[in-house]
Amino acid sequence: MRDGEAALRVARDQWPDVALADIRMRGMDALEFTRQLAGPKVRRPVRVIMLTTFALDWYVYNALREGACGFLLKPTRPKPAVEGVRIAATGATMVSPRLAVRLLKQMSTRAAVARGKAKVDEDEPLNEWEIDIAQLVAQGRTDAEIGDELYISPISVQRRVVEIAHKLGVRSRIAIALWAWESGHVRRW
Repeated sequence: MRDGEAALRVARDQWPDVALADIRMRGMDALEFTRQLAGPKVRRPVRVIMLTTFALDWYVYNALREGACGFLLKPTRPKPAVEGVRIAATGATMVSPRLAVRLLKQMSTRAAVARGKAKVDEDEPLNEWEIDIAQLVAQGRTDAEIGDELYISPISVQRRVVEIAHKLGVRSRIAIALWAWESGHVRRW
């Protein structure tokens, strides 16, 4: 379905576990579609995966901030798209590997610049413990790996990740990672 408004009506009527959205839909753009189905104010969010031929950073950042749980570049073969849906259905995030590498390199550069200009931010939304966890999330660590490093159980890590997401007003680990990179809290990769 290429019309965003029609797709939104169908999604609200059927409330799927996962929705695929082309970033360039007619009527309503995919960012608004995502905000309506997966944004921070949605009570029962749908997992939205963006599909696009436009690998523009602006689209990626905004899609993830609006609640998208994945971003795949077209043309994608059926197998990666199906795998993306399966991953999203489990609650995890999926970003095209080629795109992920490029974004992480850019965020690393931006974080280095931010650290060079950093001032003490008294409005820091997270405490030191939460920042440590956010850093590890941004490095792609699993709950078990974070737990091993911080000497807490994976279940405690999961609870803290949910609390961090709530404090930051985001829904996914990838959005936590974006925050950590952009705010200059990730110091190594």
